[in-house]
Amino acid sequence: MKKLIASLLVLVMMLALCSTAAFADEPEGKVFNIYAWNEEFKGFFEKYYTVPEGVTVNWIIVPSDNGAYQDALDAALLNQADAKDDDKVDMFLAEADYILKYVDSDFTQDIQALGVTDFSNAYKYTVQAASDDNGVVKGVSFQCCPSALIYRRSIAKDVLGTDDPAEVQAKLDSWDKFNAVAADAKAKGYYMTASFAETFRPFSNNCTMPWVDEDNNLQIDPQIKAWMDQTDEFIKNGYTLTAGVWDDEKNVQMFADGKTMCFFGPAWYFNFCMGKRPRCPLLGRHLAARACRHRQPHHAG
Repeated sequence: MKKLIASLLVLVMMLALCSTAAFADEPEGKVFNIYAWNEEFKGFFEKYYTVPEGVTVNWIIVPSDNGAYQDALDAALLNQADAKDDDKVDMFLAEADYILKYVDSDFTQDIQALGVTDFSNAYKYTVQAASDDNGVVKGVSFQCCPSALIYRRSIAKDVLGTDDPAEVQAKLDSWDKFNAVAADAKAKGYYMTASFAETFRPFSNNCTMPWVDEDNNLQIDPQIKAWMDQTDEFIKNGYTLTAGVWDDEKNVQMFADGKTMCFFGPAWYFNFCMGKRPRCPLLGRHLAARACRHRQPHHAG
């Protein structure tokens, strides 16, 4: 089983995809169990990887809605020590948003022990996201999508007088300009954003301070304060809807009857959320982790 995960990781890195992994000290079982919240990684796996003879790959797919995926994964990991060899978790996917609770535990192991030591072609933040408090790398990213401001061309033409990407960018390339255009959009009957949290990540991803200082005191980064000020202004002035980023009220704004000009999202957002009417799946900066089979974990969350 160790050979399986090692060769899988080499394949994954050759494809410039990503996988966070840990391994057991000795091979156990003939079933390789992979936990995921949809079949996207499964598609990559089956397209590019040939499973060695005698090994069965078992996919446990649990949708992310209402935390169901994490609940199922945590339950399985908590049972890891007592589970039969063929029932143990071998690899699992995790969002960068919550992967730290797994990498900072005994559920995952150092992937460098598998010989994966060269991260020169990886984005630094994806390596950091999969590293524990001691800097031990527990995985690598199989998907890293650039993000962008996405605008509805028809509304931009009405509000800005143009829908040309270069011209629109020039009119929205700072928060001061963005906030000013929000007022213009409102005057014409549009929303600038469809969620109060829509702009959170552009601010939070530029933070330079941790949430807790060296004395264990809460501290608020200036970027978060700036986002809070903007959100307060947008809500008071009716520039945004107050829906959550995954709420149906926000999602319907992306379609024909929507009155919202701007959205923020990564490349997968175009295909998985904006391209079809059903509820958007919670994808993101994904990592896959191989669980430890031989250790008794302290906690799953």
